[in-house]
Amino acid sequence: MTVSAAFTTTDWMQDALCAQVGGDLWFPEGQGATAAPAKNICARCPVASPCLQYALDNNFGYSIYAGTNIHQRNQIKKDTP
Repeated sequence: MTVSAAFTTTDWMQDALCAQVGGDLWFPEGQGATAAPAKNICARCPVASPCLQYALDNNFGYSIYAGTNIHQRNQIKKDTP
């Protein structure tokens, strides 16, 4: 069985604040759901930069990564030459 690179733990993940919080916070959905709590944690995270790159490299379409949602990550890809 081959394990996807998207699910391989990298060193920076050990320092991610989201690893300390966990839960549904990273998957806001439904009416009235907000990503603000997750984004606030990401704003303080020491590994937000590699996290964002990881999400961009792996085309994660759902969840909050480095304080961004799928629409924001798609815009970053579009704006990056």
